Amino acid sequence: MKKLFGRATLQNTEDEGRNRRGQQGGIAAAIAGRNGPGARNLASLGLRRNIFIQGKEEWPRATSGGLGMEIVEKRADGSVEYKFVHNRMYQDVQRQFQLCVASMDPERMVQLLHHNPYHISTLLQVSEIAKQQREGAAAADMLERALFTFGRSVHSTFAANMAAGKARLDFRRPENREFWLAVWRYIATLGVRATWRTSFEWAKLLLSMDPEQDPYCLRLLIDQLALRGREPEALINLVEADYLQRQWKVPPNLAFSVALAYDRIKEPQKARSALRNAVKEYPWIAARLCKELDISPIPKPVWAKEPNNDYQEVLCQLYVPKAKDLWNTTEGTTLLVEICYSFEEELGAGEDPYWLAQIPENDLARHVILSDNQALLSLLEVRVKSRYTSVSDPLPPDDSIESYDTSTATAAAFSGRPRNAALLQELLADLEMCRDYFERIGIDRLTQQDVNDEDLLRALEEANSSLEELRSYTERFQLVQERLHVEGVQVVLNEPPEVRGIDTGSDTDE
Repeated sequence: MKKLFGRATLQNTEDEGRNRRGQQGGIAAAIAGRNGPGARNLASLGLRRNIFIQGKEEWPRATSGGLGMEIVEKRADGSVEYKFVHNRMYQDVQRQFQLCVASMDPERMVQLLHHNPYHISTLLQVSEIAKQQREGAAAADMLERALFTFGRSVHSTFAANMAAGKARLDFRRPENREFWLAVWRYIATLGVRATWRTSFEWAKLLLSMDPEQDPYCLRLLIDQLALRGREPEALINLVEADYLQRQWKVPPNLAFSVALAYDRIKEPQKARSALRNAVKEYPWIAARLCKELDISPIPKPVWAKEPNNDYQEVLCQLYVPKAKDLWNTTEGTTLLVEICYSFEEELGAGEDPYWLAQIPENDLARHVILSDNQALLSLLEVRVKSRYTSVSDPLPPDDSIESYDTSTATAAAFSGRPRNAALLQELLADLEMCRDYFERIGIDRLTQQDVNDEDLLRALEEANSSLEELRSYTERFQLVQERLHVEGVQVVLNEPPEVRGIDTGSDTDE
């Protein structure tokens, strides 16, 4: 037990020398985080299983800091709405994060991450800092750490419902929006690595969280991920799904890409039919594709066809520059030219395509902002761009559901509050409860390196416990340890287990 527990020693935690060392370490120090003594064996149990990302041994041994998930409602259609939640400790760190953002000091943000290595907002922000400093590996690592944190915080029923396509998250909740942002940026990272099939799977997962609203407009991206990931049949199923057609109709990127998908699976007649419909609905996409592919002369039926407004121009620029290499094959260009020349009648301008549903302005703008395309940003309305004030929460919806106040004024007030004596006693009582549990199950033996999963489950059963209970107490212990640290109390882990008292000493700040 001495590897895990000892006495709680009240002491001043403002170690200026340690802070200076952390500042010098910069982003590298933030990635390393803080591994407390004895934390490795216990926390490594949580690395074994995660529904999103496999944990890494070099990551800091710490809890999620108070991130959790609750069920909001079970719906009549069988879907279940969940929400990520922040406990009081996590809310405190969130307010500290807002102060760091307001300070515009990257080093301060890095230090916050150093002390809270699994705080989602800070991970996402420092990941962006690392990307700007061309530390791509560090940026990706922090995104993975964020997804790992989400994975170990989900409700016990979430994984099964997610696999069945029945899990839902409401985008109006800020805690949920962080999940969208983390996954989006991870998809972009996977694209840089050219791991397209994995990118496609993540896009499908994110889309399944809210297919009705699709707040990140994944419908404008998912076709390219599917084709690059060699999943043409999955793309066809997506485009032809009645439910999604009612929601989205068929935007231009899907209309053209599904023709390529049919061509990939050796269905030439369906490929021609799909492309003919696409060209008829969106002649300005066909014309732009021909131009980008240096097809000369441009077939007369689509010659001089241009987007009719900024909305169509945005859709055109989102698709053609990225998709042209998918069409730039002998088969692709031959098919495109053949279909464009097949029209005997004059094509319309495509001013009001029947297949084109109007995408909500904020959702499309959010997609453009996240795509980081400066040319497209210039096409957005000024009044929309003026609302883009936060990299950590781009264009929140007007009906956002705030569960607590994270304003900088509130954060400043919380940062100067005195230590709560009642809370301190409650935390120490929780610590004692955790110690009793771990003694009961014989944690010393269970954390040995030669104990496999089967041995672990058997030992827990003999102790009338379970893996879920072990995880719960592990999380609880580490959360209490971190909260005590915030309150100025450090749990010293190098004392023998029989020492169970509280040494207040003579140099405390109590």
